[in-house]
Amino acid sequence: MRDYLTFHVYGPLCAFGGIAVGVMRGCESGPTKSAVIGLAAGAMGIRRSEEQMHRAMAEGLGLALRIDAEGEPLRDFHTVQTVKPARNAAPATRAQALQCNTKDTPLVSLRDYLCDAAFTVCLWRRGDSAPQLAELAHALERPVFVPYLGRKSCPPGQLFEPRVAPHEDFLAALTARPPRRDFFAAMAKAGEHVRCFWEDETGQGPHQIEVRRDVPVVRTDPRRFAQREEKRGHVIMP
Repeated sequence: MRDYLTFHVYGPLCAFGGIAVGVMRGCESGPTKSAVIGLAAGAMGIRRSEEQMHRAMAEGLGLALRIDAEGEPLRDFHTVQTVKPARNAAPATRAQALQCNTKDTPLVSLRDYLCDAAFTVCLWRRGDSAPQLAELAHALERPVFVPYLGRKSCPPGQLFEPRVAPHEDFLAALTARPPRRDFFAAMAKAGEHVRCFWEDETGQGPHQIEVRRDVPVVRTDPRRFAQREEKRGHVIMP
């Protein structure tokens, strides 16, 4: 047996971005590994510029998650006014820069969100580079930086309620954490088969294996991510 950290994630709006090309800013069906690592690192007070610590957490922590409520998709038509460089102007603020524009030059993007989606996340240590799970749990209860679910406009809708306990594997850890149905009525019912994503660790045969590019390598611009294999299947909701 080993220790597992489980916690709940629910958001009225979630934005778990994947590979973005052109104007499309898609949203994955659940938290990516970079999103979970970023959430945990921010709670611990690790800044985005501390890339070595982010990489150590990504390499040293295993991840599994259960989808407790699929959520509803929402697409936002988003525009941002851009400023063309002026040869003789040196504006001190963005407001001054916008006043220099003689015409609209917006950047257009389509940004996807999930509404009322809920998940149970499971983390375990698989290397000495990872922080202690008890330390992570304490940080999620009292985060240093304000947590958000993908974008800063997407705050969590409930407490994470982290818990560390020994289990045979991550499936047992997830089974021991039923969702908060008293908090959100749209959670899947007990006994239903729900989707579950995980990496390594168990002999349970997945229905499919996907290659994800969501392991943080460089957090500062331009951001870079490494690949990993993610197994996907179904589990019975407790």
